[in-house]
Amino acid sequence: MLLIYLSIGLIAGFLGGLFGIGGGVIVVPALILLFEFSTPSDLQSTSTATIVLLVVGTSMASIIFTAGSAAFTQYHKQNLDWRVVRDWVPLLAVGALTASCVAEFLPVAAIKVLIGLVLVGSSVLLMFNLFPKSNNRQPNKIQRFSVSTVGGFISGLVGLGGGNIVVPTLIYFNYQMKTAVAVATVGAFCIALFATLGYVLTGLDLEVSNSFGYVYIPALIPIALTNLVAAPLGVQLGHKLPSVIFRRSFGVVMFVIALRMFYSVF
Repeated sequence: MLLIYLSIGLIAGFLGGLFGIGGGVIVVPALILLFEFSTPSDLQSTSTATIVLLVVGTSMASIIFTAGSAAFTQYHKQNLDWRVVRDWVPLLAVGALTASCVAEFLPVAAIKVLIGLVLVGSSVLLMFNLFPKSNNRQPNKIQRFSVSTVGGFISGLVGLGGGNIVVPTLIYFNYQMKTAVAVATVGAFCIALFATLGYVLTGLDLEVSNSFGYVYIPALIPIALTNLVAAPLGVQLGHKLPSVIFRRSFGVVMFVIALRMFYSVF
């Protein structure tokens, strides 16, 4: 099982760095499918609903390490616009914390369907490069509040870093791609940090071996460590190779994973 966790971490980190999306988009469906077919011995008596929450919580915890490393790199390269970070990131974190606190009360099928929908949306964006065109105006406070809280909530609920939502949104509101990606990395770190806190606190009374709240430690450690190693490699390769074929291929893979997620619900 350790080898599988390491493989998931390597693939998630590498593809996340290559395509500029959070590793959670790989970690969450991969762990859900893995535990459906090969449940670890310490999770044998654990309900499906609890396993899904453990997967989401573990994904959020792993993103703390990868997004934190990416955010530090963006800061070092002076790509961060702190005014934009101030306007968007706090509400993203609030939305993620809220999601982690209510997730255990939602039907597991609803969470799986939402994960599948996010994967489908991400796959379509990647396959057809459907990032929105700028509308040449800045968002007002209501728009920032709505998009940030809802984006953070969805990200916290499905175990993603939020880049799939933040980057297209900021591009639409006339921010440069470099700024959007940099803000998304800081946002992913804060989303992951606050969501993980919520998943830990709401799961403190959980009687599952080797877990800390809804964070499954045997999966977290190898995935987080290999993410840290693989993500920079993906970033470097992304600057050297034409990304169209890779992007579309990855979009197809995510679409297939989404279909499998929907199938598991029904």
